[in-house]
Amino acid sequence: MTIPRSVADVLTTRTLFDVECIDRMYLNVYVPGLQYAPSLVAYVHRQLGLPVASTAPLARITDRFSAAVHRFADTRHIPWVDFVKGQRKDDVMHEHLQHFTAAEGVVFVGRAQEKTPLFRTEKRRDALAVITGPVTTATGTRVPGLRFADQRSHALLSALLVFRLHPNGFTNKDLRTLTGELRGLDPEKVSAGQMTYDLRRLKTRNLIVRIEGTHRYRVTNHGLDTAKFLTCVHGRVLRTGLAELATPTTTPGRLRSAATTYCNAVDTLTGTAQLAA
Repeated sequence: MTIPRSVADVLTTRTLFDVECIDRMYLNVYVPGLQYAPSLVAYVHRQLGLPVASTAPLARITDRFSAAVHRFADTRHIPWVDFVKGQRKDDVMHEHLQHFTAAEGVVFVGRAQEKTPLFRTEKRRDALAVITGPVTTATGTRVPGLRFADQRSHALLSALLVFRLHPNGFTNKDLRTLTGELRGLDPEKVSAGQMTYDLRRLKTRNLIVRIEGTHRYRVTNHGLDTAKFLTCVHGRVLRTGLAELATPTTTPGRLRSAATTYCNAVDTLTGTAQLAA
């Protein structure tokens, strides 16, 4: 009969294993709380003292444990066996027992590669950098980004808001005409090559997709959300805010007042600390 015992039970009673005869014994020790993501995150933050909950330090702990087991086997000249797929462990044990002459001890250390569920963390890319910075495709092609506040990029984003309302999508020519008008240019002076370049920038970032079997494109949900957010930030926040900060006035607005208050606080702090501002 198998009697489950916790690690706490063993440590509390200082129980030792006293075995006279045994066929095989499996001893699995684990911390139940660390089988759940929230507890694992807390362990990384509190126990390891790391600011980012990454599984990378856990891998180093595993590597140190593995290295310690290897040292144990090496210093005591204990055979090390890496089991291969389909290999019966009992057969390996019987083979080593034939050459084991000691009264007691470790016959060999075996390592089996078994599947087990693991936690995994991944590095997420900066969402803004994906839109505004260059990206490299799977084929190695470098596609420039849609630079924020750039007139040409802003015209492309604004055009997406219009084309999303077109049930049949839009063409290269449609994009050239609308973005040219938004930029105050004669559309005829904007080349088809420039539009192909812009279409590639939009497609690479999944802002638009090509309608199968046609030369038309449609705006994706991601494209609509991205264009709507960036155009609002550009038109309603950046331009308005920067204009208020740059324009002298006898009746400053809330942003100008807050900026003045911040500057005064810094001057007061540096003066109190007897530092040159």
